[in-house]
Amino acid sequence: MKLTLEKFLSTDTKILSKFLNIFIISSIIIYLAPYVFLGSKNYFTVTDNLDSVYADFKVLLESGKLFSSNISLIEQPLGGLPRSSMSSQFNFMFLLYYLFGPETTYIIVRVLMTLVGFFGMKLFLDNHILKKKDEKIISLSISLCFSILPFTFYSFLSVAAMPLVLYALLEIRKGKYYTKNWMIIFMYPFFSSFVVYGFFFLFIPFFILLKDLVNKKKSAHFLLSIILLLLFFIFVEYRLFDQFLLSNQFVSHRIEKFSIKNFNLYNSIKVFVKFIFNGGSDANSLQGPIIVPFILISTLFMIPKSKKDWNKILFLYVITSIILITVIKAGFPPFSNIINFLNDYIPFNFKRFVSLYPLLWMLALALVLSHLQSIHSSLKLITISILILQTLNSFKNHEFIKNINFYDNPNVESFFAKKQFSEIKNYINKPINSYRVASIGLHPSISLYNGFYTADGYFVNYPLEYKKKFRKIIEKELNKDKNLKSYYDNWGNRVYLFSSELGRKHFIYKSENKILLKNLDYNWKALYDLNVRFIFSSVKIDISNIDKLKFKKKFVNELSAWDIYLYQLIEK
Repeated sequence: MKLTLEKFLSTDTKILSKFLNIFIISSIIIYLAPYVFLGSKNYFTVTDNLDSVYADFKVLLESGKLFSSNISLIEQPLGGLPRSSMSSQFNFMFLLYYLFGPETTYIIVRVLMTLVGFFGMKLFLDNHILKKKDEKIISLSISLCFSILPFTFYSFLSVAAMPLVLYALLEIRKGKYYTKNWMIIFMYPFFSSFVVYGFFFLFIPFFILLKDLVNKKKSAHFLLSIILLLLFFIFVEYRLFDQFLLSNQFVSHRIEKFSIKNFNLYNSIKVFVKFIFNGGSDANSLQGPIIVPFILISTLFMIPKSKKDWNKILFLYVITSIILITVIKAGFPPFSNIINFLNDYIPFNFKRFVSLYPLLWMLALALVLSHLQSIHSSLKLITISILILQTLNSFKNHEFIKNINFYDNPNVESFFAKKQFSEIKNYINKPINSYRVASIGLHPSISLYNGFYTADGYFVNYPLEYKKKFRKIIEKELNKDKNLKSYYDNWGNRVYLFSSELGRKHFIYKSENKILLKNLDYNWKALYDLNVRFIFSSVKIDISNIDKLKFKKKFVNELSAWDIYLYQLIEK
């Protein structure tokens, strides 16, 4: 038995290699299968996905103003949004939407994330971290674990391609000025988001450059590659830079955002522990149940004994970075004060440094496994065990698995309920651009996706003036719930018809719909002045004391996740 185990673990035989190849290919196929085969029957994440960007790309593309000037208005959402409020036309997501439509684009993006994540991480590890022949097992294992993380759809390749871009930058730093490396750097901004991810990723090559300068190492081409990456980001996101730095077309609602409160020590520690073990929604690295305990136990073996312990020194850099990022996220003073000061001048949410989590945690894991394997070859069993356990953890957190079991989440077809909303459109029987709608108990993205013009919506950048105007409509409801008030005033991306009776519950599926709104108190005249003529509500409203609302009809469809109560707003 001992001989068989040694034979299995030996890199000189094809047994281990064959096992790894079969396991990796099978895992990737199984992971991608729900996306490829289920189509609109799939269960996609709602938050920051179906409730926003999934519909936003469609709205902008269908507006015919993809290439219009920043000051032109996209009429359909939020009472009319400046073009600069929405994504750049140079984001390749639009090309996919144009060629294939939303559902197929989602599938393509998921496949790209997995493949780019796998091969990018493998290139990065093989060429810059794990250079020994017998470390191939670690490289393959980490690459698989990284590639099947639950990357968010709107991130596109922002996180999945980080190892690939870092590989290209470091290749140039080593003097390998190959065309492929420059092309990777050139293409990355077209497949990623600068505001949410790219800005924070740039800190990694910047600190490597800083280290080179301190060590008096020549880094001219490396510096050039970083500058070019930044310039390509500026080119792709020129609308954003133009708005905030040059033309100042409107005052963004973001100036009232992102203040990090000075938490008390207990709350800060609680947030710190939560993110160390659970990660963040923007870039979930699934480190909690397996990677964190393993690294904590192994840390004693990773203390450098000399300056030649390069892997151990790098490990300390990585772990220190993770801790610092989490400290910023938790809002420990004095970091919270520094971030609040920076936010007065730079409209970035610095909590999003957690978007570096997947890259950093996987790198830390690779370094630990590398060291343990160098102690004795039999410790490859640890790598195989981590691979299997982490793969199972990824499947447990698969988008399909999580959403099919979460609050009776609907599939894509049921969520957008195209047939039901087509019935509503035909019932109203007016030119769809002649009136606006607003929603209660369901996301405005549904109305937008189905072609309606809305007064509400979920957008990360829109005029502060509109935020204040809409606040007058929901002011009395906000005053009933301090948490809801803080949610709108201190964040405000969701411009929704909030109700104190529903709280932060933005959606009420028909399977849980036993609610009657008895004390809805809006400024109905202000809502009417925004040209809102109809309210779509997933819950019934007691209108006995609301003379400006008239119930029209309840729309029911067995394929829809919603029962829609249609109310007409009338002027009195």
